[in-house]
Amino acid sequence: MEGARPVLKDLGEVRRVGDIGSAASLKLVANSMLAGVSALAAELQSAGTGAGLNPEDVFWVLSRIAPVLNARKAGFVEHRYEPVTFALRDALKDLRLALDLYQRTGATTPITRAAEELYERAATTAGDLDMSAIATLYERKPAPAK
Repeated sequence: MEGARPVLKDLGEVRRVGDIGSAASLKLVANSMLAGVSALAAELQSAGTGAGLNPEDVFWVLSRIAPVLNARKAGFVEHRYEPVTFALRDALKDLRLALDLYQRTGATTPITRAAEELYERAATTAGDLDMSAIATLYERKPAPAK
């Protein structure tokens, strides 16, 4: 790893996390968190705007609490899910891999399981879009004309 450190540090933070396989497991933990936070943000963005709040204001407060959301503002506020930086189907794949890992270790993960179910529903129509397309589950449909 030392020989690659100069290149790796230009790509991001370099941290040794343990034995072989540990980095892959840690990536699944990180992506589980990202998927869970994004699913909750989609729900709350919809709930807040449905309560009459300005979508920009709702996103502002959500991203203050979870700054990682800033990279997906176009999806949450403007319902633009391209360009894709992390496809929803890939987030679902990582959630499935993570849940398999957690199950094998005996971890209790009901919130991660709930996130997986939401991503599974969204993937039927938005799998190739950015993971912020989890918000499509909450898009309000116009009421039918009477």
